[in-house]
Amino acid sequence: IVGLFINTIPIRVRSRENMTMLELLNELQNQGTESDQYSYCSLAEIQSLSQQKNELIKVLYAFENYFVDEEKLKVEEGGLSFEIESGRGQTSYDITLSAYLKGDNLIFNLLYNPHLYVKEEIQSILSRIQAVLESFAANPNGKLSEIEVITEQERVQILGEFNNTAREYAKDQTVVELLEEQVRKFPHR
Repeated sequence: IVGLFINTIPIRVRSRENMTMLELLNELQNQGTESDQYSYCSLAEIQSLSQQKNELIKVLYAFENYFVDEEKLKVEEGGLSFEIESGRGQTSYDITLSAYLKGDNLIFNLLYNPHLYVKEEIQSILSRIQAVLESFAANPNGKLSEIEVITEQERVQILGEFNNTAREYAKDQTVVELLEEQVRKFPHR
């Protein structure tokens, strides 16, 4: 037997102020269940009817829940562990993130278009996913707005390096005089 044995159901992700991660996940599950009544319509057919065609979906998230043991979903005392592996795959989307349970582990597979993203950008995305999952595991009832989406290294870079804009300037001139000087130096800007 050859063919595609999954059905992609597009849903729109919307969050509300003060929404928790658990509420968002429950809402997404409900949307997926409600959308199941339209499962007879293939994604290719939906895209053909859309004005955006193949641009309708650029990022695909998939949880492959063939068999889910509820006990395995609970976070153990030791917390979450992550391992990044390299591999090759193919996707029709700019980014495809899939997840599935394998034993006691939640495995993530991220495929991306190498013409649009470099490895460092993907590593950054994976770091953000890890930070969000760790935050969720630590506090499942925490608000989405409280989840840290940047790493500590990025925080230092943004607040320290990027924000370090102090420059020497002539303190005996007014702002207007400094602007006029720049206009004389660079008249075509």
